[in-house]
This record gives sequence, structure tokens and C-alpha cells, in this order.
Amino acid sequence: MTESGTLTARQLQALPRILSSKTNEEAARRARISSQTLYTWLAQPEFKTELRRQRSKIVADALDRLKGGMVNAVAVLFDLLDSPNEQVRPGVANDLLRIGIHVMELQDLEDRMGLLEKRFRDQEDLCR
Repeated sequence: MTESGTLTARQLQALPRILSSKTNEEAARRARISSQTLYTWLAQPEFKTELRRQRSKIVADALDRLKGGMVNAVAVLFDLLDSPNEQVRPGVANDLLRIGIHVMELQDLEDRMGLLEKRFRDQEDLCR
């Protein structure tokens, strides 16, 4: 860590290796640092913040790719509804119904959570 509180060049170079490792031991080995150095870095707020930021970006990118793939997957399922193979159609229909119900349940939960959060905020405002 530099005196200004920013990450060192060594830390910046190590981040991708740390992010792509399954364990801290593997991360230290791949970053060519000792485990103790890694744990020291992980205790530093600036390093932890940057690690979380980069990890969140990786997750967001992966979710974006999944969302794009879901559009294609749904199209494939709908195409299979017209399959000439009568054994395929019922399974696909069942899958689509299950997915649709699950999505509706999740939406309902999200709506209910939103209402609870709003009520909680309103109660907090009344207490002030």
C-alpha cells in the first residue's frame, strides 16, 4: 500500500490471479506472494474494496451473459413445443410451465418485499 492509500503495482498485478483462484492458498501461489502477504492485503480496507469491486464486476458480467443466453434458451424451448416428436413436447411444456410459475413466485416475493421495505421506511419516518 502506498502512503496515499492506493494499491501498489504489485497488488494490482496480483488481483486478477487472486480473483481467478479457488482458494487463498492458490491465490497466493499464483500471485507469487506468501499467504501471510495475502492475508495482510485482505485486511487492508482499500484492497478489500477493490477486490470486492472487481469481483462484483465479474459477477455482473456473468449475469449479463446468462441473461442473453436465457433469451436463446427460451426460444429453443418454444421451438421444441412444435417438435414432431410427441415424446418431447409434453416435457418441454412442463418445463415452460414450471419456469413460468417459478418466475411468477419470484416476482410476487419481490413485490411483497418491496411493500415491506416501504412500510418499514414509512415507520422509520414516523419515528423521527
